[in-house]
Amino acid sequence: MDLLEVWQVFGHATGITKRPSENELPEFDNWKRNENIARILIRNNIENDQMIHITRCETVAEMWESLKHVYETHSIQTAVELKRKLTTMRATNNDDVRKHLTDMKTTRTRLEMMGRSVNDEDFKLSVVSSLPESWDYWTMAYLASEESNGDKPRINSQQLISIICDEAERRNTCLNPKRKRNETNVDEDKDKKDTAYQVMGRTGNKKPRRERPEKFRPCKICGKTNHKTPDCRHKGRPKCGGCGKFGHTTPECWYERGKDRDRPRKSERANMARKNNSAGPSTTHDVDLDCENSDFSCYDWLADTATTCHISNRKEILNAYKERREEINGIGEIAAECLGRGTATLVTKINNEKHTIKLNDVCYVPSATNSLLSIGLFDESKGTTVIRDGTMSLYANNTWK
Repeated sequence: MDLLEVWQVFGHATGITKRPSENELPEFDNWKRNENIARILIRNNIENDQMIHITRCETVAEMWESLKHVYETHSIQTAVELKRKLTTMRATNNDDVRKHLTDMKTTRTRLEMMGRSVNDEDFKLSVVSSLPESWDYWTMAYLASEESNGDKPRINSQQLISIICDEAERRNTCLNPKRKRNETNVDEDKDKKDTAYQVMGRTGNKKPRRERPEKFRPCKICGKTNHKTPDCRHKGRPKCGGCGKFGHTTPECWYERGKDRDRPRKSERANMARKNNSAGPSTTHDVDLDCENSDFSCYDWLADTATTCHISNRKEILNAYKERREEINGIGEIAAECLGRGTATLVTKINNEKHTIKLNDVCYVPSATNSLLSIGLFDESKGTTVIRDGTMSLYANNTWK
């Protein structure tokens, strides 16, 4: 209808504009042109299944009348349904109040497009009555304030809807503060992340991960699984037995040479044995099993469990002697100077049988009170020491020594 009025041909549809005589050429030509315009506008604005109602009509007035008879009754029924829907719409506590009010405004607009206007005061009452029962105190306060305004201008329906939306937002925030806070934090984190990506020159999308290379059986040369043995880049190159790297042999390895040079020598220490005149048991034991005197001479050898090297205070018993000055740490602040090292041969008697003990790498310490036999070194040479009933027995390869 609006298009017909814009083109000023609505009179052809209603029949107000009569057809002139064909002898009146200017008026007839004008009427015919406007008739064709109205016919085109109607045909272009109806559905294909509605064309059947106007195919046999000769004039625009007949087309308009036919469409009115078919659809005017349905329009009244639609208006009744929309009016009923507008007055019966109700929102619950779980509904979105903003969406509910938007639906009511849409229904009112559809009624007005059909020529069924809705009074603004009536629409305001419909909006207030459609709210949930939990809003009763708020609506009662609103109605009371409206009545107390007197002659002051009242707010329109659009202003009322805006006030209700603000109240609904406030209630959601009060009832779900944690949810609101979480949503705010998520939005802030997202904004920070996007800003960080923008600063770094990225779009915010993660780069696709690089595909991992195909795994093969461990290479027989280097042991890695990212290539086959024939393709190994270390093929034909020597491998060091010290550092495990390719390109040099073990004697050429700078790592092994540096490690041997920088490795500190194992510090050696020895107890300084002295005579023990007490009646209690001694903490040292003589290797000579025939010795029954508790006073030891400087020629006696004492078995010591604390010393880490053999000690001799007599140079003349050392064979293959080599001079080498070094310091041997003792227990506490005691220290002794070693002048050299050599090999000592000891002879013991067990049941009138002589047994020989050969001690290698014996330290010559002239200041030592007694010569010491290291039980620790004897144990390292797979020997066995047994102390029982005041007697110490030394075993080497299951043989009495």
